[in-house]
Amino acid sequence: MEERSGDHNGMGEVAMGEGGDIRQHLGVLRRRWPAIFACVVVVATLAVLYTFSRTPVYGASARLLIERRVPQLTPFDTVQQVQDQAYFETQLALITSRDVLEKAIKEDPSNMLSSVFTGDEDVQLRNPGLIATLQEKVDRVMTAEPTRRPEPWEQLRQGVQVKPVPNTNLVDVSVESPSPELASHVANAVARAYVNYSVAMRQEDAGKAFDLLQQQRREQELALTQAEKELLDYCEKIAIPQLAAAEGDTLITSRLKRLGDEFTAIQVQRVGLSAANKACERAMQGKDEIMALLGVKFIREDPAVSWLNQQIVQVTQQAKTARQTYGPKYPEAVALETRLKDLETQMKQALWQAADSVQAEYQMSSDRENELLAALDQQSKLALDADRKATNYERLRRNVDRQAKVFDVIVDRMKQVDLTKDARVTNVSLVQEAGKPRIPTSPNKQRGLLLGVLLGLMLGVAMAYGLEWLDDTVKAPPDVERRLRVPWLGYVPRIRTAAGDGDAFTKRARFALDNASSSESEAFRSIRTNIHFSAPKNALKSLVVTSANPQEGKTVVATNLAVTFARAGRRVLLVDADLRRPMVHKSLGLPRKPGLADIIVQDLAPWQIVQKIDGVVSNGNGGLDVLTSGSHVPNPSELLDSKWAGLVMDALQKEYDIVIYDAPPALFAADAAPLAHRCQGVLLVLRAGKCRQRTAAWAIKQLEDVGGNVIGVVLNDVRPGMLRAYAGEGYYHSTYYRHYAEAMAGAAQKDEEA
Repeated sequence: MEERSGDHNGMGEVAMGEGGDIRQHLGVLRRRWPAIFACVVVVATLAVLYTFSRTPVYGASARLLIERRVPQLTPFDTVQQVQDQAYFETQLALITSRDVLEKAIKEDPSNMLSSVFTGDEDVQLRNPGLIATLQEKVDRVMTAEPTRRPEPWEQLRQGVQVKPVPNTNLVDVSVESPSPELASHVANAVARAYVNYSVAMRQEDAGKAFDLLQQQRREQELALTQAEKELLDYCEKIAIPQLAAAEGDTLITSRLKRLGDEFTAIQVQRVGLSAANKACERAMQGKDEIMALLGVKFIREDPAVSWLNQQIVQVTQQAKTARQTYGPKYPEAVALETRLKDLETQMKQALWQAADSVQAEYQMSSDRENELLAALDQQSKLALDADRKATNYERLRRNVDRQAKVFDVIVDRMKQVDLTKDARVTNVSLVQEAGKPRIPTSPNKQRGLLLGVLLGLMLGVAMAYGLEWLDDTVKAPPDVERRLRVPWLGYVPRIRTAAGDGDAFTKRARFALDNASSSESEAFRSIRTNIHFSAPKNALKSLVVTSANPQEGKTVVATNLAVTFARAGRRVLLVDADLRRPMVHKSLGLPRKPGLADIIVQDLAPWQIVQKIDGVVSNGNGGLDVLTSGSHVPNPSELLDSKWAGLVMDALQKEYDIVIYDAPPALFAADAAPLAHRCQGVLLVLRAGKCRQRTAAWAIKQLEDVGGNVIGVVLNDVRPGMLRAYAGEGYYHSTYYRHYAEAMAGAAQKDEEA
């Protein structure tokens, strides 16, 4: 049984169906619309009562301008520009800070704020609302410690709202109060207090800066005096000519330059004479010929050597020419040879003299180079010492200049700050004062009503889905197939009867007999077809129609189903097996006695007491017979479970194409068990929206435990819109069957005319 019943309901499967079709949601709302409507009415009424009972509240706003650039009063203020968002957020927070609000109360010229917020009672500018009021009362009850009375500035802050205007530097200071005068007065007082606070803060900052600059000026003045004293002491310590090094070349540097130039020249000369001196030494030592000295530039350029060299060259050429012309013995050639030898002798003497001169000059250059090197070294030391003193002097002088400049800057800034510390200049200004409001801002009656309706609608929808989830009755085919796990064979729509039209039960029980072309009759025909195809061909000869609870419409279904089987050309016997509360005879207008009980007890032949129903024949075939319950018996269960009852049922099954038994409810009487055991099929009738799933599952299990073959379930008394969420407009749209009825009526009229 637990396996059949599954979960409690699971609205995701029962009410929603697969795929979350929107029609299934609409079906839930359609079924639960009374609850939704009641919730909307109640919540909207409460919202209206609450809205109209609230005290009107007036709102006033003063507008401030908070510039990112501080107004430039002096050149010193040019760097005070703020670009980051944190600065703006900080200013917004300062508007509702304690200092600003206390300043607003103290500096109020009319003393209205002082009288309002320093009284014995707490003042609330804004209506805290229902939820906030309830929460405050709960906190007071739950808190053991006594609540502290808020200070005046705290009461004032509760009613002040700061709202920046998007994409601007404007800020609105808004206040709401039951009194329009108080609202505008508080907004203007807070805005002015913030402007004055900003001015005071800037003046205070300027005063602090001035005091700091005064202290720095005294310190800098001492530092400048000390630097000047150090410079004077150093000037007295060193010589005056040496101080001129800071302004240009001195005698020391000029002499050092001159010595350097002379040393360089002597050094170049000594290097040039070095090679000539070595050649002379080799010649004097006999290592080289004396004539080899002609290869030395300094000797070759000697005037005597140069002249003799020219003469030798000239005479040598003349002697060569004479020999070639006249021969070597010619007197002129001999004279020229003699002349050439004299010149060579003179040349050797001139070379020795030139060599001595080169050696002497080389020695002089070396000595002079050493002298200049010593003088240059001494002069360099003097120059370095002078440069060191000049550098110290320049350092001390620059220190004095630097200290003087810093002192001048401090004095200049002190003058600038002294000008700004008393000036009422700030980057905050009140651009628009709050006027006295004439129309209250709250309560907004239209919005309150709209919110009440929307809230009621949301609560109503939530309640609808909650009720749908709690509702575990069998309402639709998914409930049968998923929860009960038996086939769904069809449904019977709610059969409505006109008021004063006789017994309503009788009209419903014989509806298919009296209204063959209606959509309700078509529902029974659909059930008949489903029963026919649910069993093998001609295998279903007996069928028990029962229910889980009383008043579920099993007799109505059994009677109308028997009529539809008979009109299908089959011989049908309808047996009223409900011996405790028989209703078949009443529905068809037949006598109750004799009947089934009389056949079993008195051993009568069934065909002797079977009653025929006229007009239930299709093309001359089929027919409907009825076997009523018969006389009252004290033991219906034992009677139906007896051997004689089984023999009677077998005999009836052989005589008719199908025997339909109207059995008692399965859970309220044991009579249905023997009938289900002996018949080939059991049809369970459930009233849609009334029978619980667990109850239906118990009934099915009880029937199956005795060997009953539950072939399916029929949902009875289905309201027109109940299945619309599952099958569009339902299995049997009323429009379709209206045309069907008109077509049937037209065909009958043509037959009569023919």
